[in-house]
Amino acid sequence: CQTETFQCDLTADNAPKELADRVNDRLGSPMVLINNAGAVFGREVLENLSVDSWRQTFRLNAEVPFFLARELIPAMQKARYGRIINISSIGVKYGGSQNTLHYASSKGALETLSQGMSRLLAHDGISVNVVRPGFTKSNFHKELGDSQIESRIKMIPMGRSILPEETAAAVSYLLSPEASSVTGQTLSVS
Repeated sequence: CQTETFQCDLTADNAPKELADRVNDRLGSPMVLINNAGAVFGREVLENLSVDSWRQTFRLNAEVPFFLARELIPAMQKARYGRIINISSIGVKYGGSQNTLHYASSKGALETLSQGMSRLLAHDGISVNVVRPGFTKSNFHKELGDSQIESRIKMIPMGRSILPEETAAAVSYLLSPEASSVTGQTLSVS
């Protein structure tokens, strides 16, 4: 297994194509795509949510995964094999928080995109699935204060946040031979 790191501002114009070209040139055509980049731009309440925050959030969380997949799908179709896994958020199930409506909405769009792509690509041997992590212990929530983190954890039946390794295990399953017939599914880790 060869590993390489590529830096890229995915919100920049033409970034998905440029990143795909760099990866293809350096490593050849990947048969696996895990769209894990995600962010909330502007944690703002509904009445203060700016057009720019809405657009940037949708750009990174819904548009970029589509355009990056579109760049890589032809090689997967030629190989008659591919795995696309899109990382969503438990926020889709609950509509986000008062400051993250746009984030949850963008991840909802990603889930809809994944469902549609799974139907379109299954006959090419390409599976498309979603992993939907719950509230995760990570830097993503560093902007939240301790009291907000504690109140969210109190709402979780297991009484703790999700560990990144638990989400990774779900991704590993979807990449495994045991999941070769799994497509169009949303696997919640929550």
